[in-house]
Amino acid sequence: MSGVNGDKARFHKKRKSKIARRIRNHAEVQKAGGIAPVSEQPAKAQAKQ
Repeated sequence: MSGVNGDKARFHKKRKSKIARRIRNHAEVQKAGGIAPVSEQPAKAQAKQ
């Protein structure tokens, strides 16, 4: 049983770190004036996503 719970904890930690990394990267790009929000991008760019 502890093996299953250990996996849960490990994957939860990985998931949380991925989410935090995405938020950090998004904030850095916004700060640098990089990518416009999806609503402001041209229709072609939205279609690719």
